[in-house]
Amino acid sequence: MTKALGRKEFDAFLIKLDFSANDINGLFPDNIGHALPNLVRMNGSKNVFQGHFPSSMVEMVNITFLDLSYNNFSGKLPRRFVTGCFSLENLKLSHNKFSGRFLSRGTSFTSLEELRMDSNLFTGKIGVGLFSSHTSLSLLDMSNNFLTGGIPSWISKFSSLDTLSMSNNFLEGAIPPFLLLMPFLSFIDVSENLFSGALPSHVSGSYRQLFLQNNNFKGTIPKTLLENVEVLDLRNNKLTGSIPQFVNTSDIYILLLRGNNLTGSIPRQLYNKLNGSIPSCLYNHLKSFKLRFTTVFLELNVLWNVLYV
Repeated sequence: MTKALGRKEFDAFLIKLDFSANDINGLFPDNIGHALPNLVRMNGSKNVFQGHFPSSMVEMVNITFLDLSYNNFSGKLPRRFVTGCFSLENLKLSHNKFSGRFLSRGTSFTSLEELRMDSNLFTGKIGVGLFSSHTSLSLLDMSNNFLTGGIPSWISKFSSLDTLSMSNNFLEGAIPPFLLLMPFLSFIDVSENLFSGALPSHVSGSYRQLFLQNNNFKGTIPKTLLENVEVLDLRNNKLTGSIPQFVNTSDIYILLLRGNNLTGSIPRQLYNKLNGSIPSCLYNHLKSFKLRFTTVFLELNVLWNVLYV
């Protein structure tokens, strides 16, 4: 199916429209909001739409789900849209070419629960737009853009936030302490940025998966950071010192430390994570290889733990 969306008159009482995963190309109908004012759910993802975001979308006052990801939309989001669609609960605009500041001014997304804006061309510092909405956001993905500056403090106000992804930007500064104190935040990905300074040592949140790789973190690894975590990726930073003698290892199943400057011995507690025998394809290599770096052993530890659980 390779044709532009026609100008056929739409049923004004239509509440759900799904035309995703086709090969529809051309410009998106700019009057779609006027034609479908009662639409509640629309999925137009995985097509080849081009041009600007339709400004008439603001006329869909009842829309709760909008997915236009994986297209070729470009330009800035209309101001009328971000201040008018107060019923939106799920907004997915990832993998397009949207540009401009990331919600730099106030929005009216008071019902928003999931926002996926990853893989676009947004630039500048993260704006205050979401904070002004007082939304009960649970998922926020702004990865793979060109964002700068630090992590804004207003993110701590989202008490229901469960997933936060800010990877592959140009964010910098230290990791704010509040990030690992949020009560429901279980997935944090701030990898592939320019963050620096020491890793947070005061943690009491619910994080289970923490991705901090490919930054410029320095100093030692706080033992509190390793407690109760399932996945911890600290690869390719500038960390020093030894691996902490942490006690609670019952939950961790992936620990990646390669590409740092760690020294010392392997904590005895980690030995208990190994199950089964060394695969024969690796044994011959290991016989003649002196384990000089703790991180090599730990990444092998991950391999056997995954294979034998």
